[in-house]
Amino acid sequence: KLPKVADLIPDEAPVIKALSPNSSSVLHVAASMAHLNYRTDDIPPDYLKKIEQYVFLKPDQRVALTMSFLDAINPLTHPYNTHIGTYEFEEELFKPGEERSGGLEPPRLKFKRGTRQVDIYNYTRFFRESIRELGVAREISIPVNSRIAVVYPENYITDNEAKRFYSDIIIASKRVFKVSLPEDPFLWGYRDDPSRVMRNYKRFKSAVLAAVVILRSEDDEFYAFFKNLFREKVSQMATARLVLLRKQLPREKLHRYRNAIINLVSGLLGKLGLRPWLLEEVLKAKMYIGIDLLPGRVFVLTLMDGNGNYVDEKWMTLRGSKINSDDMRNSLYQLVIRNITNMKSNDEFSIVFMRDGDVYPEEVEGMRSFIKSMMDRYSKVKYSVLSVKKNIPYRLYRIDDDKILYPDIGSYAILGEKYAILASSGYPILRNRLAKPLLIELVEAIPAGWYNIHDALKDSYKLSFMHWATLTQKTKYPAPIKYADDFSYLISKGIEIAGPPL
Repeated sequence: KLPKVADLIPDEAPVIKALSPNSSSVLHVAASMAHLNYRTDDIPPDYLKKIEQYVFLKPDQRVALTMSFLDAINPLTHPYNTHIGTYEFEEELFKPGEERSGGLEPPRLKFKRGTRQVDIYNYTRFFRESIRELGVAREISIPVNSRIAVVYPENYITDNEAKRFYSDIIIASKRVFKVSLPEDPFLWGYRDDPSRVMRNYKRFKSAVLAAVVILRSEDDEFYAFFKNLFREKVSQMATARLVLLRKQLPREKLHRYRNAIINLVSGLLGKLGLRPWLLEEVLKAKMYIGIDLLPGRVFVLTLMDGNGNYVDEKWMTLRGSKINSDDMRNSLYQLVIRNITNMKSNDEFSIVFMRDGDVYPEEVEGMRSFIKSMMDRYSKVKYSVLSVKKNIPYRLYRIDDDKILYPDIGSYAILGEKYAILASSGYPILRNRLAKPLLIELVEAIPAGWYNIHDALKDSYKLSFMHWATLTQKTKYPAPIKYADDFSYLISKGIEIAGPPL
């Protein structure tokens, strides 16, 4: 059965041959329907540097273009529905003033043998050296006689390349995290049928501690299969492209491969229970719930504590585009109650809900209902509801001696009692690009005054450092939302796992 688009292509139309970089098969595509999908990963790094000035606007260029656009449309009146009225936009930058804007300090992180403040100017080196010198915040022990299963595509990489890749993983784990992974892995190859891997796994399942699965490409059709096959274990995914980087990169750029290995190992060990770092100073509340959903598929709740540690998750299937109050209340109750330990009735119970996107009235109603049930258990109950959005039209700039510059990471502007924008990424991590800030809304805080918009900024910023598989690239979202977002994607693909989705 031909797709509908075939009706738009005349029989005599010229055809081009397209060869996928991850396959030997040839696709025949009508020239009129083909377009170049050029990713930055496909562009040679040296050439990318040359064209960056044309691709990414500098702050003063962006402001000038914005002002030119506003000048062209001012005043704005609808051509037909004149009753809507006329709008006139200000053609100056909004300056909130020193009292309502500024920069947040990066957090101090706790390691095994001390604490350090994050060094933004040496981000990757900071984490690598801090873990190596001070030790991880929470250690793990590797069971004796356990083994790692290394699964690899035989028609893309050789046995020796798979062995060498795992050897690099062992070295990074020992040097950086001081964890000795099993040295004798299972090596299970696959081609177009992964059933042989499944048979091997069933035979040796009791000996498998975790699996490192090398996929043929990032969009490999076997991704969900392998994730579900190893669902009772820990699994970490890589690609043949990453494995082959080791011999493709020149010596001076080999750090890209090593950094990727460190990230992979951090994710693998994090799923096994290791915590590379935690927050030195506890957050405002004792619990943080990240909330994310995919309409018509699933909604996810993740739980982190006041030290920035990942605790647990809960998810349910979703029919519509909103979480009804009963599902919200019941899911929150189940998630929180099973993770409350050593709390007495006269202890303070405080929690912050962090919703990815808009918070709907029925969702807030469910949160309030859950809070009411907690008031029956504890004498002091505080809660706050935040909406965190990343796709917003706002941009932050830093002005120094009338020069318009990139904002520093941690820059913020408070727009009112309930709204603020935060550059959770920015200069110097982003050196030639303008950071897209987060819009944070304080939807509700009870009792009044215990939690304000500045508290929301500080907590959101600190939690954006608590994703343990990003030693070389900082996340934008606060970790509770980031983890919930990753879970939503996995579950929508039919993949059900437990623990942080690193």
